[in-house]
Amino acid sequence: MVSNHLTNDIYFVLIENMHGAIPSLQNNESQVFFWEKYTTKTLVDNNSIKRISEFITPWSCFQIVASDKALHEKRTEIQGMLKAINFTCKQFMTADNSIEMLLENFDMKPKDALTWFYSTEWNTDFKVSEKMLENVMHSLKKIGNIPQEVNPKLLVDSMVDLV
Repeated sequence: MVSNHLTNDIYFVLIENMHGAIPSLQNNESQVFFWEKYTTKTLVDNNSIKRISEFITPWSCFQIVASDKALHEKRTEIQGMLKAINFTCKQFMTADNSIEMLLENFDMKPKDALTWFYSTEWNTDFKVSEKMLENVMHSLKKIGNIPQEVNPKLLVDSMVDLV
């Protein structure tokens, strides 16, 4: 499914995942695709796509966000989900076969899998960096996505430690 968005005079095509990227680019529905560099490296190496640049964000690749209503009504379920995610991340980071899993699931070269694995940080606890949140707010304010920065303590729930 392709949905279109118009933001700041730039036309975006939502292609959803890697499986949607190649046909979208080949059919000229989109001209640029933002994704993680190691899981796309095989496609770059075989000339299916070309890497034109990298954009290092001041935030984590993935965040889990919940409304105040959800935190109030579904706190136990949210905590259970977070515990399961943290447990799985910790298992992956400490498993003897983590590199093999990357090679098997992402068609990576061994050197690329090693580089990706050892350069990626995984959150395995209920902690969020206050400095990271400040950097995110600064970046979003600079490009006009938020009107002002707020106290980072207002952005995290009490089940999360701000460090």
